[in-house]
Amino acid sequence: MSSVSGEYRALVETFLAREIDAPKLVEIYLKKFKNETRAIPEQEFKVIDEIFADIDSYTSDISLIRENPRFYVDEAQLRVKVAEALDRLP
Repeated sequence: MSSVSGEYRALVETFLAREIDAPKLVEIYLKKFKNETRAIPEQEFKVIDEIFADIDSYTSDISLIRENPRFYVDEAQLRVKVAEALDRLP
């Protein structure tokens, strides 16, 4: 695992440990990912990008989740998705 992916792992683990909530994870992760300039090995990038997509799908708006449950996720669903992805991070 690269030091870059280690940083993303640590951030997601703080969310899974309930040290930060979903809105805070969204704020930090999206900013970090969008501003990333370092090289990330391809296998690791795929998982980090998948987590980005999961986080981007998070909403606390129940009506959005009801309208499009295949896209939007709530905090509990986000925890499951990012935990599963984290297990695949080399």
